[in-house]
Amino acid sequence: MKTEASHKQADQAGRKMTKSESYAASLVALAKSEADLALVDQELNFVIETLAGHSELKKSLLEKDLPTEKKQRVIEEVFGSKVSKVTLNFVQLLAGVSQIDKLEDVSKDFTRRLQAEENKVLAEVTTAVELDDKFSDRLAKRLSELTGREVILRPKVDAGIVGGIIVRVDGQLLDASVRNQLSRLREEMIIDMRGR
Repeated sequence: MKTEASHKQADQAGRKMTKSESYAASLVALAKSEADLALVDQELNFVIETLAGHSELKKSLLEKDLPTEKKQRVIEEVFGSKVSKVTLNFVQLLAGVSQIDKLEDVSKDFTRRLQAEENKVLAEVTTAVELDDKFSDRLAKRLSELTGREVILRPKVDAGIVGGIIVRVDGQLLDASVRNQLSRLREEMIIDMRGR
């Protein structure tokens, strides 16, 4: 089910939406009218984690020869009392068309759409050392100024980047000019830490 907004979004991006993006757009529209978006987001992650821990279950839900009714019954038994009706029906739909393997991509796109609704954006920050709270706050503030949206930081430590900083905002690697600004901020942080 494509909404007018989803078509508009695809046109603005100059490309056709992927199946996962289309599923996510439809789920956002449905969840807005019938459920709590944040709750559906959490529930999708719960379903993904559960399926990751039960590979045989996931494999069986991908079987094209397994009747849709049986897949729906299994999902009802496993998740029926643990997730909302919207999430349950959506997972049953994906399983029914043997697309349960798209759930993780759908969830990521759903989260991005939810954050956009709330004027938030995810920034994945990779550094050589763990960020302290003061630097994290300054970085989030600077990224908020650059994006015009509230930034949710997801820090990651990778000693292999040798003292650098890599920032992806909404899945996009920041360009060199922004990286230079962030490097200056990092240098200020090092000076602050040495001064303690």
